[in-house]
Amino acid sequence: MESLEKLQAGGKRGPPVVPGKASESLLFLLVSGGKKPQMPPKTEDGLSAAEIETLRAWIEGGAPPGDAVPEAIPYGRPLEPPVYPRPPVVTALAYSLDGGLIFVSGYKEILVHLAEPAEAKNSLQYRLLGEAERVNALALSPDGKLLAAAGGSPARFGEVQIWETSSGKLLRFFRSGRDTFFSVVFSPDGKQVAFGGADRAVHLHDVATGREIYSVEMHSDWIFSLAFSADGSRLASGSRDRTLKVCEAGTGKFLSTLRTFNDPVISVVSRPGTGLVLASGEGKTPTLFDARELKEVRHFEAAPGAILASVFSRDGKLFAVSGSWDEVRVHQSEDGATKATLKGSGEWIYALAFRPDGERLATGGYEGAVRIYEIKEGKMVRDFVPVPVSGGGRS
Repeated sequence: MESLEKLQAGGKRGPPVVPGKASESLLFLLVSGGKKPQMPPKTEDGLSAAEIETLRAWIEGGAPPGDAVPEAIPYGRPLEPPVYPRPPVVTALAYSLDGGLIFVSGYKEILVHLAEPAEAKNSLQYRLLGEAERVNALALSPDGKLLAAAGGSPARFGEVQIWETSSGKLLRFFRSGRDTFFSVVFSPDGKQVAFGGADRAVHLHDVATGREIYSVEMHSDWIFSLAFSADGSRLASGSRDRTLKVCEAGTGKFLSTLRTFNDPVISVVSRPGTGLVLASGEGKTPTLFDARELKEVRHFEAAPGAILASVFSRDGKLFAVSGSWDEVRVHQSEDGATKATLKGSGEWIYALAFRPDGERLATGGYEGAVRIYEIKEGKMVRDFVPVPVSGGGRS
């Protein structure tokens, strides 16, 4: 149904449209109730009488293709900030290197807030507007000068954006495939950026020039997460195909399937200063692997639900997990002991970010709110909606 040619090709029951004969066209019969099962199902919103009449008239008129709509040049026209009737789900967070700013995913944009302003109303600093509808992941470069965002527009394209943090300028973008990217990560030296998503491939690009270094189809299903080893020699990838794989970061050469899980691998993060990566997902149990030695190291305490986000503190001493339950668990990396349990969210949590000094943790999720916690005491210090909501809302 993506093009007239594909529609006319039909399927097992033949072409769904007979030009000039609506009464013999399967597509018209299904949407008008002339043939069972009626589409869309009665439980869904059906077409209006006017829409059905338009379809009938088009078929009776010979089902002409019409004029092709020219595709706009990407970023060839000014972008308007979206208007929010309600807060969207927060899917990605990142702190600036000094901890003063927090970057938050929105719809077609990234919102930049003061992390802990003196007055909440003065929190929003600027908005990074893009054409991609979804922003699924954010990554800050090691020197803090660049911000990468992975996402795209479902069924249209995947996109990675590279922003200059000091000016809020879009430096470049990469588009590929017909669906979104879910993960993006800078190499430890900041010279390359890796990303992956619905096209099942691991992509590596040069940051300075935008040149593609390689694109390798590593998995049989969507790639949800990527992580470099601390020395930059290995790149681990977690997928909906339930595997955790490792390749040579510089060449994309496949090295090993570290493990095949019983459930999708949703989050993979690197422990700073080591060759270790933490993999977790719907299986609920965070598992540590050595990406250089290509072996499993240890399991940590199982979470109450599917793990949708995980993150290490910058010094590697702590890691946090969150997901399909209403709290965040912070653990000590060495022994897995619970450091803090952060409460206050009534819904699933999709995004986590440690402040660079490790003393604060930001969370975001289904409610569309961002919450910032003080780790030592396990207390919430801020709770705000990052987008301007029409008609009011929290700030």
